[in-house]
Amino acid sequence: MTFQDYVAILWRRKFVLIIFVVLAVAVVLFRERRSIPTYTSSATVRIPTAPLGSQDYVAINLFYNDRLMKTFTYIATSDPILNRLRDALEVDRLPNIRVDAIVDTELIRISATDRDPQYATDIANELTRIFIDEVETLQTPSSRASADILLNAANELENDVDEARNQYQELVEQFGSADERIIAAERVLRVREESWISLLEQYENARVTQEINAVPPVIVESATLPRKSNSSNTMLNLALALILSASAGLMVALVMENLDTRLYNSRAIANVSNLPIIDEVHASKRGTLVTNVRSQRSRSHQFTDYSDLRTSLYMMNNDAPLKSVLFTSSEVDVTTSEIMANLGIAAVRGGQKVLLIDGDLRKPQLHKLFGLENNQGLTELCKNKSLLLSNIIQKTSVKELHLLSAGAPPTDPPALLGSDCFKQTIATAKQHYDIVLIVSSAVNVTTDSLVLTSHVDATVIIVKIGQTTSEELLSARDSLQIARSNLLGVVVSK
Repeated sequence: MTFQDYVAILWRRKFVLIIFVVLAVAVVLFRERRSIPTYTSSATVRIPTAPLGSQDYVAINLFYNDRLMKTFTYIATSDPILNRLRDALEVDRLPNIRVDAIVDTELIRISATDRDPQYATDIANELTRIFIDEVETLQTPSSRASADILLNAANELENDVDEARNQYQELVEQFGSADERIIAAERVLRVREESWISLLEQYENARVTQEINAVPPVIVESATLPRKSNSSNTMLNLALALILSASAGLMVALVMENLDTRLYNSRAIANVSNLPIIDEVHASKRGTLVTNVRSQRSRSHQFTDYSDLRTSLYMMNNDAPLKSVLFTSSEVDVTTSEIMANLGIAAVRGGQKVLLIDGDLRKPQLHKLFGLENNQGLTELCKNKSLLLSNIIQKTSVKELHLLSAGAPPTDPPALLGSDCFKQTIATAKQHYDIVLIVSSAVNVTTDSLVLTSHVDATVIIVKIGQTTSEELLSARDSLQIARSNLLGVVVSK
């Protein structure tokens, strides 16, 4: 399918798109009018995460810190915390509360949403205070305990060092420096001093770690009274509604188009029928002759259409000029009679003498188009042998254009159309006219056209764009081909 085909589909299904868009816009506007404004107030808290290492090397355990932040966000909305919040403010109803850990930070945002902006602000600030108090309570001073233990051990070892030093001095004063007991005492003193120095270093590391971890949770930003409500972005919602509804409408339109077997252009008609398109003409909705069109521009346009159709028909058969042509359709309510009558007018304007025969004996229309009577016609001609063709043929308002109307409805139209009388009528008319144009009922409704096709030089199918389905056209084509008609092609009625 080409871009023009998609544009044509959208134009045909424009009401589907319009309905979807209008409904979507109406829903958005209705919800905007019915929505009650709410206000959100937020506070931000920094929760310092615990580093690893010492004063010489500090590392951050990102996986642990992520779990820690998730734990804190859960604690902030837990039942004990919310119960403390209710008791603190002496309220039963709490607004919508949301606690979020801001990604890749040590920040937690505490938000409260309510119709009352002041109430939302009070809730956010009070919950922040309770949350910080709870975090400080839950934190375990492990580094402080470690430092205290190390300090006590270092003090005890310092006493041992002093004792070893005193013993060493006494031995030196008593025995000199070469005694084995002095050497052993010096070794003990050195070991205790090294252990004492090591404990002092561990204590210092623990003390530094304690200072690093001693930063308490702090309020980075307190909740303030919101100035604007959480009103939705109407323009954005409308834009999204337009996009989504248009997309949905387009999908529905394409589905409807796929299920619709009606033919909407000449290319589709040619592809389905595998028949040549003789020409395209514009037929009126009321069955109007080109001579009766009031608008000069429209009349000129239609004259051009039918003149082109006349020329195309002449060029369809190069072996011999067509003397009789049958016009039919696949279904009822197609302006076959109007198209054939206007073609007859165009042929007269081209210098030909034309006879129109109304072979639609069930619902004749030609006499109405020309404002003539239908008292006597084809039926009476074949029933009354004394009647002559020249006496029944009527002159129309167009010079050299004559009409043989249908007459009274016969009891058996196919039998009359297949009779020798009708065959002789066609033969006689061809002797006195340059061309004889015959219209009949729809192929898929009656067998009249199949009977008539054996009496004429060629047959043409009229297809109404947007009305004729592919199944109807194929059925009509197959029936005419089975009847061995000389099927020239299709005239497209717009």
